[in-house]
Amino acid sequence: MKKLLLGLSCFLLIISLFACTDSVPKNSDENYAPNTTNDKLFESTSTPFSEVACETIAKPVTIDFSQDVDLVFEYGDFEISVYDGYAVISKYSGNDVVLDIPTEINGYQVIAIGSAAFYYCDTLENITLHIGVTSINNAAFWNCSSLKSISIPDGVSFIGDSAFEGCASLTSVTIPGSVTSIGKAAFYKCTSLESIIIHNGITTIGNSAFMTCPSLTYVEIPNSVTTIETWAFAGCESLKDIEIPNSVVSIAKSAFDYCPSIKVKCLSGSYAEQYAKENNILCITY
Repeated sequence: MKKLLLGLSCFLLIISLFACTDSVPKNSDENYAPNTTNDKLFESTSTPFSEVACETIAKPVTIDFSQDVDLVFEYGDFEISVYDGYAVISKYSGNDVVLDIPTEINGYQVIAIGSAAFYYCDTLENITLHIGVTSINNAAFWNCSSLKSISIPDGVSFIGDSAFEGCASLTSVTIPGSVTSIGKAAFYKCTSLESIIIHNGITTIGNSAFMTCPSLTYVEIPNSVTTIETWAFAGCESLKDIEIPNSVVSIAKSAFDYCPSIKVKCLSGSYAEQYAKENNILCITY
């Protein structure tokens, strides 16, 4: 009886070993099935990443645009240029009214709006940029005459020359503290612009940055600003009060030309007070 039981046990053990051998891949490299999740994610680029996802992957990256472009391809209405593994929106040919810029396109993180990318897009009214974008280049939204609002995310460090020039429907703009300088004529002839809020971080308000914005009534300048350049607010006919912080040590003589009702509020004994007196501008000190 014992011999019979022992024989039966051995027979069952042999059968189980054969069964296990069939279920184990012959090649050790087959232990892991290929992960297609990421491939599908990059293929499904019609749905932008959520802002939360973008905050996780976004890096403070800047591009040297003098280097050769690695790749250029079409993505819907966009032309995309790839530099060093990062995407730049180099051209837009659509006619959307509302536009949400994807955070990634075909696996490349979008970090810049290229020069003249949205040149003369006169149907565009609202555009959203997400965290990850670090640069809005020269003339990026030049003469987008219907543009009413744009979301500039924290992380943008550069707003180029004439970036929003001629955006005649833009009513307000908030510039995050990550921006260090506003380029020449960046908001020139934004004729409907009423308010500008500049967060702490920017050091220079460039030449003609807000020139000929006749509807402008409110400007908030942070105490990180040191320089206000030539014609910066010239022709802002409705601008009556502007507070200039003690950090400002250089203001061009023509910075507030053709602002007939301008009053400067500043700290007593500051450079701004001296500037106002020298240029016959009413000054209120505190």
